[in-house]
Amino acid sequence: MITPRRLRWFAVRTEVRHEIKASVAIARTGIHVFIPFAYREEKQGKWLVAVQDGLLFPRYIFIAMRANGDWGAVTEADGVERVMCCRNRYGEPVPVPVPYREMRMIRTRNSAGERKIAADRFKPRQAVKITAGQFSGFDGIFDKPARERVRVLVQLFGQECGVELDERDVRAA
Repeated sequence: MITPRRLRWFAVRTEVRHEIKASVAIARTGIHVFIPFAYREEKQGKWLVAVQDGLLFPRYIFIAMRANGDWGAVTEADGVERVMCCRNRYGEPVPVPVPYREMRMIRTRNSAGERKIAADRFKPRQAVKITAGQFSGFDGIFDKPARERVRVLVQLFGQECGVELDERDVRAA
């Protein structure tokens, strides 16, 4: 979701386990809502898939709106405990926007994960060490990425053989 530049991101604290309820109530008012989820990689057969593993920030959701927007719609929404604020010089609570750079980092991490693609981690013909699996302890040469895996050339019986491995099982030598 791309938000207009005039909108800022704000953190909203929800009641315990009411993140979805609060986000639905706020979204019904036309406000953009973002809930960052945590993911873990899990092997399913020969594929490595991202599986949702709960919330990245339990009890917090993020909303995109103008600083002078209708805060009543947010604070009165079902499941909302409060908007994260600080006090101005008159002692009144003022919502504090989440810095753009931090929000961009949270949103990018949430969509893409932190995992580097094998093509970025290794260069063709680079020496690698296999750290897990049937070929653990072997030295090899990185050949190319292969669908969530990597192809490594390993010396077996005096010949160079290509094997496909989980990219987490390989590190630079």
